[in-house]
Amino acid sequence: MTTYRFTVCIAIEGPVLSQAGESREIGIDTAARRGGGRPALPGNLIRGNLRHAWTVFNSIKSEVSDPGAGALAWDPDHWLGSPSAEHTDNQPIRALLRFDHDWLAAPPANNRQARHRIRIDPRTGAVAGGMLQVIDSPFATADPSTFVGHIEADLESQAQADTLAMRIRKGLEYASSLGAMKAAGYGRITCVAVTAIPVEYAAPASSSAPVLDQNARQLGLSLRFDRPLCVARPHTGNNRYESEDRIPGSVLRGAIAARIFAGDREQTCADERFAALCEHFSALRITQAIPIAASADPAALKRPLVPPLSLVEAPDQPDSDENALYDLALMREPAGLIHGRAPAFCMDWKHGGIGDRNSAQGCGGDSPPRRIEVRTAIGQGQGAAKEGALFASEALVPDGHLWLARIDLCAIPATARPAVIAALSDLLREPLRRVGKTKANAAARLHSPFDPSAACGPLLRDGLACVCLQSAARLLPDPYELPGTGGEDELFARYQATWCDLSGGHLRLLRFFAQQQLVGGGYLRERFWKGRAAYNPELLTCPGSVFVLEPTGESAAAAEAVLAHWRDHGLDQPTGAPGGDDWRTNPYIRHNGYGEVAINLDLHWGLTPPKEAWYGLV
Repeated sequence: MTTYRFTVCIAIEGPVLSQAGESREIGIDTAARRGGGRPALPGNLIRGNLRHAWTVFNSIKSEVSDPGAGALAWDPDHWLGSPSAEHTDNQPIRALLRFDHDWLAAPPANNRQARHRIRIDPRTGAVAGGMLQVIDSPFATADPSTFVGHIEADLESQAQADTLAMRIRKGLEYASSLGAMKAAGYGRITCVAVTAIPVEYAAPASSSAPVLDQNARQLGLSLRFDRPLCVARPHTGNNRYESEDRIPGSVLRGAIAARIFAGDREQTCADERFAALCEHFSALRITQAIPIAASADPAALKRPLVPPLSLVEAPDQPDSDENALYDLALMREPAGLIHGRAPAFCMDWKHGGIGDRNSAQGCGGDSPPRRIEVRTAIGQGQGAAKEGALFASEALVPDGHLWLARIDLCAIPATARPAVIAALSDLLREPLRRVGKTKANAAARLHSPFDPSAACGPLLRDGLACVCLQSAARLLPDPYELPGTGGEDELFARYQATWCDLSGGHLRLLRFFAQQQLVGGGYLRERFWKGRAAYNPELLTCPGSVFVLEPTGESAAAAEAVLAHWRDHGLDQPTGAPGGDDWRTNPYIRHNGYGEVAINLDLHWGLTPPKEAWYGLV
């Protein structure tokens, strides 16, 4: 297969309008979409119009001459994807065509003017009260404008690419107009031109490529995205998706698997260049990727750590109105007053308080800004919005940001690591594709392992190990008899049993600061848990949760060995947990980045409340 890039130029007679979903300027009711300061059409609009046209063409294809098509499928779902069929295991039907997120108007088209529309009251024939609409219009009437975008596809030959280019041109010509207010004459297409050329991804120049240890046990991975990114948090509805700041390792592993394997659940290698990576993929661990502000010096990159939930806000001096950060992980009975006032944990922090400045302690990342992407489905055969199909995605704007992850190769035999690293380097010459709901592309780069942004002490310090989760972990695999509230003792006993199991009896739990979240839903049930006798959601322990452990035996060597394994490779699954370590039945395994930990952060000791400030209440 060869990757072909289709450059599509759409000449449109002004005015043309595609509405922006974000906030508008004062006095503007309908704002025009822009990308990089230029008028833009969303790639989803182009895809939707192609689907409508190709659906019509597909219904009459027996009557249409299509020379040179050969075995090239006509079915729009084949090229543009479709929802999984009902009452199946939610196997994805992914699009083969990849569209630019924003299709930009060629310069210098960017007039800033306002248009006005009114509504006529049918009873009086006059303007209806309050029905004046002020429209942001970058184009004057009859002004020519050209929007340019790209579509990529993996095809077998230039002949197939030429045939697909012809179909793209015909589909957009059939659309006749694009954008909002087509009935009022907006967005009339006057010409469409499509060219297709193969894409060649060259090896990076030796001066810019980092020198990697071919026998490395761990590597760093940096990602730079080409468009707004939405990796949705667990949600209860289907019409709003809010993005996580961090990208789970499972998403990155999935993007790699889509490139190297022939199918979603087939372990058949699709490209001999990646044979070593295919063979050892199940042993490859990728942690979550955390955002930072991009740096010009790759050697200066430090991977952020998640702030611990044991941090609190409290007065910095008696009778002071100024707050400071403290950490209660080392307090034997962490219920008390600091300088005579009850400390506030993170869920009670107010925006702008000291809690929002925790990056001064080397924790936290640099959260990118967000924007709202609003979309709707188009009714079949209607050419208009489908009733009840509006949904919004709150996406991250990645400009000026990198995401940093860690790749763990320790479970791969030492003799195979050079071949796996070489295959990864070859793979990442091309972007990782289709990340998140916006199908973002990520330019990825391998590095030597990143240093953490916050310092950690020895694995045992003062006889303690403060384990801070850096990603969600499945520490309560069977929590369904736990009471919703007032079950402190039962929850402690469950966590105690889990840590005893994970450590082989070498560590016991003293206290913890933790949050939990339910995850699950219909998709995961059908995709991963269909074989279970009964469906229940999973209860994950959230990132930042802190568990204070101590060795159970006289010798600390065995406990330190367990802690070193957790630090370097993440937490294993508890014994007997449903699904075990098989990604087909349990997505929450350490190879997908779950169960990453930091042990004995210096801030636990550096921010302990001084004795004279602490008044215990237990």
